Amino acid sequence: MDSKKPVRRTLSGLKTIFYETFYSKRLRLSNTSPVYTFTFDDVPLSAIINGARILDERDAKGTFYVSCGMTGIRDAAPSESETRTRNLLRGLVKNGHHIGCHTYSHHHLPAITAGEMLADCRKNRLLLSNVLGWASIDHFAYPYGDVNLTAKKALLNDYLTLRGTRPGINHGRADVKLLRAVDIYSATFDRSNMLRWIETNAKLNGWLIFYTHGIEDGHDRWGTTPSDLRWTIDECKKAGGLILNVADAYDKVCRSAQGA
Repeated sequence: MDSKKPVRRTLSGLKTIFYETFYSKRLRLSNTSPVYTFTFDDVPLSAIINGARILDERDAKGTFYVSCGMTGIRDAAPSESETRTRNLLRGLVKNGHHIGCHTYSHHHLPAITAGEMLADCRKNRLLLSNVLGWASIDHFAYPYGDVNLTAKKALLNDYLTLRGTRPGINHGRADVKLLRAVDIYSATFDRSNMLRWIETNAKLNGWLIFYTHGIEDGHDRWGTTPSDLRWTIDECKKAGGLILNVADAYDKVCRSAQGA
């Protein structure tokens, strides 16, 4: 057993409280039933293909936080593989899924200046908007879940929501500029623990956001197997909640809470 794990968990919790204190936008969530959201970061092709298909089979929609630099989308003439990726992203939106921003270069944001970060984010946002027919890209996820006050302040007014990776359920008065989320990585996946998250969210009528990267059986430590994704979606449905992408969830649980 890792004796330092409880200490790291405590420090992480204290950092979350600290970062939620400054440059925040707290809204009283207005949902009267639990909401669940499945998000995919970077985004690997296995998430675009397998993740979306599994969600579609269950009449659910997700959010794909795309880093154009990682998916191979450039601002030059697209190659054959890039054209395929662009078409897959368009297909996601056509089928009711949602695209968010994850920076272009996938930097550790605390390691670069605010100016560099904003330029990188805007490059990614412009490319995605162009690919999607000039759609608005209004939601963001911090690469690696890394956040500091400089990053949060710089991005505060550029996006409707900023999602992190610090575990928790968004409920009551939630900071939409540091949304909490829970990973569903198969390397550490525990069904009993996941059920506790799902059932607690149902009791709170909260907004529980899940995140992962690739969806395949030969996943790395940051990915999820198709069977684990299917099981998690099915358990959320059993809990009686709505499964919505980030944009739709925000419209449902946050827009009516503006100014609350």
